[in-house]
Amino acid sequence: MAEPEELNLYWDFVNPGYDNDKSVMIRKNGKQFFKIQHYETLTQYQGVFERWNDIAQQWDEAGSTEWQGWRLKVIFGYHDQINQYKFSNKKSPTSKSRSFVWKDVVYKWKRTGEDGSMNCRVKVLGVRIVVSTWNETTKQMVITPRGVPVTDRLIISLLYNRWLVAQRQW
Repeated sequence: MAEPEELNLYWDFVNPGYDNDKSVMIRKNGKQFFKIQHYETLTQYQGVFERWNDIAQQWDEAGSTEWQGWRLKVIFGYHDQINQYKFSNKKSPTSKSRSFVWKDVVYKWKRTGEDGSMNCRVKVLGVRIVVSTWNETTKQMVITPRGVPVTDRLIISLLYNRWLVAQRQW
């Protein structure tokens, strides 16, 4: 089986600057790839995230989100429910990174600049390897072949971590 290719994704925010960019269209090679939409209710934001299916030429639901105040609940697919504490965990109050675990692997986002740029790493044989980078200036996310299997989780965790940075809660 061939190794997946690196993904270069560009984020287009639906309402830039409005409510910390919770709704976004993500493009790969200029074509739609992934979208996140949120709908405001009286007490919370509810949303869905979807992946573009090139074969069927339609959006396939990948999961859903619920924001209530500072709380976020994410459901990947239909059953895998995660709250923000497991999704953006920090080891200590002064921690400079946020992590999540998937299939016993720890993925750790760390800020790389004052502008909000970040990278996500995993530890392989004691060495931290970058699986994704985010450039806040260009709104570009790069996911390496090693990160492709967790693309949905990398995208949603980055969205949440960007929101934390905007709220000065990082």
